[in-house]
Amino acid sequence: MPIPQSSSDARRAFGAAGERLTARYLEGRGYRILGRNVRLPGGEIDIVADHNGCLVLIEVRLRRGAGAGEALESVARRKQNRLRRLSKEYCATLSAAPESVRIDVVAVSLDRRGRVQDVLLIENAVEDE
Repeated sequence: MPIPQSSSDARRAFGAAGERLTARYLEGRGYRILGRNVRLPGGEIDIVADHNGCLVLIEVRLRRGAGAGEALESVARRKQNRLRRLSKEYCATLSAAPESVRIDVVAVSLDRRGRVQDVLLIENAVEDE
């Protein structure tokens, strides 16, 4: 008999699948993936990539049964501030400062059966203040 997954295991697997889908989507648009699930003392960056010479930190928002707009709305001010801090923290780990850095958000919407309905890429979604 299979062992039932805990809700946190299921949530983690759901998120990992969304990040894999997003990485493939981004590669198809010319992004070169440098890292996934990059852990820092201040938190985790879902995907780090290079896009036309720009260092891009990508936040992936995955929602089932909801539109991409709802996924984007989940990147509220508090999350945006954390992403800005993580961007600075990540850049401090590099041997040379990148010429340009931006934070993108990818919102993936799935239908109730788990099929992709929409993928929305917002470049420079979180700007420096």
